Amino acid sequence: MARNSADFIDIEARAEIFDKVREIARDAGVTLIASYHNFENTPTYDELSVFIAEYKERGADIVKIATTANSKDDLRTMTRITIDHYQDGIITICMGVKGLISRLFFPSVGSLFTFASIGDSKAPGQIPVIELRKYMEALIEG
Repeated sequence: MARNSADFIDIEARAEIFDKVREIARDAGVTLIASYHNFENTPTYDELSVFIAEYKERGADIVKIATTANSKDDLRTMTRITIDHYQDGIITICMGVKGLISRLFFPSVGSLFTFASIGDSKAPGQIPVIELRKYMEALIEG
């Protein structure tokens, strides 16, 4: 029996090939993550809620939302999204220096997982996995 080479496929939700990739993932029995990245700001709660509903309806198993936190209000918006939609199977992250805390906090309120870097950072505010693990272990043990 052939083994899949991936457990997840993560695709930018608004990519033209989204529907084709969804079918490939479905046929292979692989979990599909529909991702939304906003490197400038955090859309409103309502806009993000509509996005989640749309891509769950279009067949995403998990919806990932990564926005840029420019203020505490952005963090509040994303915290509310995480708490209100965790049962939908979501991943939430705020990028940028102000979003760093989301990488530690959001998994504790419903985000399925977080992201860290091995080597150079892949996104604004991303920290090395060893550093993130140290902080997460301190939170769990403390």
